Amino acid sequence: MAGETATFSVSASGSSPLSYQWMKNDTNIVSATEASYITPMTAAPDNGSRFSVIVSNMVGSVVSTSAVLTVSPNPSIEAHPQNASVVAGNVATFSVVAKGSHPFTYQWKKNSTPISGATSPSYTTPATTVADNASSFTVTVSNAVGNVTSNSATLSVSAAPVAPSITTQPSNASVTAGSTATFSVVASGSAPLTYQWKKNSTPISGATSPSYTTPATTVADNASSFTVTVSNAVGNVTSNAAVLTVNALSVACSGIGCGATSPSSYSGSGIGVWRYHNNTSSATTVNLAISGVSAGKQVTLAFTNGSEDTAASLPSSGTDASTSPKINLAALPRNTVVPPLPNYVQNHEDAHRRILELNQEAVRLLKTARVTINDTFPSPSMKDPAATPAVGATRSWLESGFANQSYITTNQAVCALPSGRNVVFWKSNSDTQLTQGILNTLTSAVCGAGKGFDKLVGLIGDVWGNHGNSLLITDGTAKQDINIVFLETPVNTTWGGYFWGLNNYLSSVSSKSNQALVFFVNTNNISKDVNWYVSTLIHEAKHMIGFYQDSVVRNKVVDTWYEETSAMMSEDILAHSLTGSNKIAQNRIPTYLYSGGNISLNNWPQLSGNHYAMGGALGAFLNRRYGTSLFSNSVLGCVSGLARTSSYACLNELIVAAGGMGIADELARLGGTLFSLAPGLSLPAGYGYPSVTSNGYTLTAIDLSGLQIGTTPSLSSFTSMTQVFARETIGQGVTQLKRNNVVVPANTALRFLGFCCVVHSASSWQHAALRLLRHQYLDKFKKMLLTLWIKAGPKHLKPYHLKDDWSCLGLS
Repeated sequence: MAGETATFSVSASGSSPLSYQWMKNDTNIVSATEASYITPMTAAPDNGSRFSVIVSNMVGSVVSTSAVLTVSPNPSIEAHPQNASVVAGNVATFSVVAKGSHPFTYQWKKNSTPISGATSPSYTTPATTVADNASSFTVTVSNAVGNVTSNSATLSVSAAPVAPSITTQPSNASVTAGSTATFSVVASGSAPLTYQWKKNSTPISGATSPSYTTPATTVADNASSFTVTVSNAVGNVTSNAAVLTVNALSVACSGIGCGATSPSSYSGSGIGVWRYHNNTSSATTVNLAISGVSAGKQVTLAFTNGSEDTAASLPSSGTDASTSPKINLAALPRNTVVPPLPNYVQNHEDAHRRILELNQEAVRLLKTARVTINDTFPSPSMKDPAATPAVGATRSWLESGFANQSYITTNQAVCALPSGRNVVFWKSNSDTQLTQGILNTLTSAVCGAGKGFDKLVGLIGDVWGNHGNSLLITDGTAKQDINIVFLETPVNTTWGGYFWGLNNYLSSVSSKSNQALVFFVNTNNISKDVNWYVSTLIHEAKHMIGFYQDSVVRNKVVDTWYEETSAMMSEDILAHSLTGSNKIAQNRIPTYLYSGGNISLNNWPQLSGNHYAMGGALGAFLNRRYGTSLFSNSVLGCVSGLARTSSYACLNELIVAAGGMGIADELARLGGTLFSLAPGLSLPAGYGYPSVTSNGYTLTAIDLSGLQIGTTPSLSSFTSMTQVFARETIGQGVTQLKRNNVVVPANTALRFLGFCCVVHSASSWQHAALRLLRHQYLDKFKKMLLTLWIKAGPKHLKPYHLKDDWSCLGLS
């Protein structure tokens, strides 16, 4: 057989000596020279070989007959058993194909142990169990020659498939509109499991995971049900329904003054603030329900379009859905209330429109000249400024912004600023209004270290400096003076004071230029409110600095509303420390409240007092939210953003960088603060005008509770950056505020405020006390409360009324 040797022998006679030579297939076999021959170990190719031998002596030789070698081969495996996978309870079959000399015998083994009776070319297991998993099977094939063992085949036994079942059901979810909700399921069963979520029985495309997160929710999603069907090869199962609750309102206040305890409940004290922001592209109708209210609480719905686009629809305060008695929240819109402004204030605002337009032309000229100087311009020469004139010197100044009239003036005073620049005060020789006392008040407010102009320069930079534009005046070995020219214009003149950037151009560029840093002040009415004029000097100095820092240094074109708002921010920061009064608190905010809203901050068809009022109210609000740094950055920051896009985008970027949510959110907070007449003390964080200290500046608190509010003007469109409101007092017996079908236009924020106690209109002494509080005479306010308590007696003023009002105002 293969692998063994074979022996061949011969017997011969004749004269000795005899010699032998064995041959294989007639070919001599080396060294095979004996009477017998043993082959090497045989192999299958040796089968059939012929062996013979030549016997020789001295006489001759003879060849034997041939002997044939038969080699029987060992068996071999032509096809090995293969791995098998079955489900428990089924059988598995393994097979082998062998070749070699028949007959073959077979012996199968499991995990190296022979299997009784498994003696065929194939083997079928008994019904399998999971214990058989990973067992190995081999077979040994034998014949008369030998045997061979196959490769091992592995048996995989999986458990019998189990239909899916849900071990953890999806849970109900409650979110605020605009947020997402996540539903999850935990299921068991034979893998693979597949998932399909449904909303209100309709499959959700792509929702094929164990958890599902909704898109940003809207109030229309409220009460939607979500289920999931889990499937495998055996079957499927559907989960219980999870219900989504979408609250129209989210709590939008915090701190000790916040009375909102949940999206649908009020604590009973403090000021509750709730928010809904419709950030979709279409109007949304929401239903509001707040429990825990009581009689005497005041409710305000403030709608704010904080975007740069006009809304496609109008807001609506909806309908009262409370049980009797009704709340009767006043509907939108209502009639206009014209704010009573002093003539000199209204004249100043009306005239400012022309100056703003002129300044924008000056900036456009600057940007054009930055690229190429118009050929019609002569070649300007850049000279050092003239020396500061002595007191008593005269000069002719051209007032070209309005009348194009020249005035002979006399230098009344000169003061030095820490920046190295001087301020020169000029008075027209025909003026009779600017007294020495008034001049002293103005110079002491703005001149010298730590005073108005020095502080302003410290916040946003100098009024002039280095540049590369040959059309403009320059600083040299001496710096350009700041000139303030006081003119008594005719009584019918409307303007109060202005800065015009064209005066910063060389007179060879424009014949209207005074070739100087100058702003003009109309002295008509200056004696009526000197502090107002001090504030105006700060305002105009901000414009002067803005022209250099924004337009010359940073090549920015600043929108009118942005420039005016930042100028009023400067007044709010500095004026009180200079004069003890604040134009924003005393004029701008009350005017805006009188307007009743519906004023577009960034869309001024006319630069009326109402638009200034809104800008001033916003500027003072932002000052108290973010300190003086936001004002500084409104000039010094956001260069690239302002150069390539709008002032809106710049302010939005600055607010976000300071930690806020953006200008739209700030406008919504402002609307809620103003139209709820927030008292200013013990308010929730982020609302009102609290006193703050920032970078050494103290911004005084502004209390709105004693002010008068106008009704919203007629609303034909809801324009960009606009606020409107509806407000009412809760009547007796009402414990839940419910309003249905409140319409919130696209990209509009709704601030829902109120529930602080109300000062009753019949109590005139309370209004007087509030007026004192608004002027920060707190000690007098406390004394008045005590005195009037004694005078009024228990019959007219119950103790709990005093306690409620005291707590509401945050004085306890």
